[in-house]
Amino acid sequence: MTNDGLKYKLGLFLYSPLIPLIYVIKDFSAPYSRVILILFFGYFGLTMYFPEGTDGYRHSENLAAHYDNLPFSQFVDEGIRILKFDPPKETNDDIFLHIVSYITSFFSTSYSLLYMFVGLIYGFFFVNSIYLIYSQLELKRSKVLLMLFIVFVFWKSFEGINSIRNWTGAWCMFYGVASYLFTSKKKYLGFVLLAPMIHFGYFIISFPVLVVFLAGNRPYIYFALFAMSYVVQVPLNLVSSYSSFTKLGDEKLRIYYQDDHKRQEKYSRFAETASFHKQYAIEAASVNFLILFIFGLFIFSYFKSGAQIYQFSTLASIALLMLTFSNLTPFVPSLVKRLELNSYFYSLSFLLVSFNFKLQQQVVTSSLKFFKALVICSTPVIMLYLFMQLSYIMEFADAKVFVSPLISFFSLDAALPIKELIKDFLL
Repeated sequence: MTNDGLKYKLGLFLYSPLIPLIYVIKDFSAPYSRVILILFFGYFGLTMYFPEGTDGYRHSENLAAHYDNLPFSQFVDEGIRILKFDPPKETNDDIFLHIVSYITSFFSTSYSLLYMFVGLIYGFFFVNSIYLIYSQLELKRSKVLLMLFIVFVFWKSFEGINSIRNWTGAWCMFYGVASYLFTSKKKYLGFVLLAPMIHFGYFIISFPVLVVFLAGNRPYIYFALFAMSYVVQVPLNLVSSYSSFTKLGDEKLRIYYQDDHKRQEKYSRFAETASFHKQYAIEAASVNFLILFIFGLFIFSYFKSGAQIYQFSTLASIALLMLTFSNLTPFVPSLVKRLELNSYFYSLSFLLVSFNFKLQQQVVTSSLKFFKALVICSTPVIMLYLFMQLSYIMEFADAKVFVSPLISFFSLDAALPIKELIKDFLL
């Protein structure tokens, strides 16, 4: 990275973050691109808008109520209790948010600063994960490949900062897995173990990753388990006995558990107010990408021993086991959805690197043509999903994100949500 090039882009960033962001999008492989993009995530977090009832609003209330002037001894005692899975009610369930909240309280009790720190951390994992996959691809080879890559980028992007823990944990774990697979350096496996420290749920979500790394790639076994998971269900008492080893686990299961009647009531309330794209985009995209993934397993030789590169098949194996676990626990909808959404980090990256590998061989087979046709036929669903994601991002995005930090830093309390500005302009 040339110092002059970086200084120039940082100068542009101080003038308007939008300008260097455009440079990064045009040339993501440039040496300064990841630094600028990570900074942009931090700035996005700093300027985020949180309506009442969102995770960000709740975290900001807790920051002011509990962490302001919190004695260090109490911070340590609470941290130990969190690590023992017995967090005090007034604090956070996860050590990551506990530490970040405490550090933020030294400077301010404003959620803006909290989310700036979180945005930088989230951005580090997100940007480096995207770069790892990007570096394996030759996007100029195919517009279909480019479209799939855009979907992967937007599967969970800026809007994921809102929840602080959940999607930071997801990108942290994916970064660890992908870095290990593509560099063979075992030190990156530490990020897989770090993910549960960011969000408690990754003690369970990381289990399929650990199984694949310990047992190796077993394509027929994993696919058989995946197929069986549609007709087999794990008894609730088995999950309950596993979770009850810790007080926090038992409490979380009670919170997450919902019977069919409660799930139906919750969905009905959501359907009454949700827009069309919110109501159907995620479900349609999930079904669509599942179909692409299953066909991809056969087209890209997942089941042929030695025919597929180890890194690619490992991504597919992890995705299969995550989907299997998701199907086995329908009575814990929060866990089901998190496992399912996490699985697409791995299935989409599998499709990307495998498709790119086939294109590099420069042999156009009928199966490859069929896969291209499948993706092209998926365009309406993909466009609907991307529209929904952009709409969701704009719910949290503030117009100040495009203004010089030197100006917006002194007007953080003035909310200018982009989505509301667009609505006012159109209406």
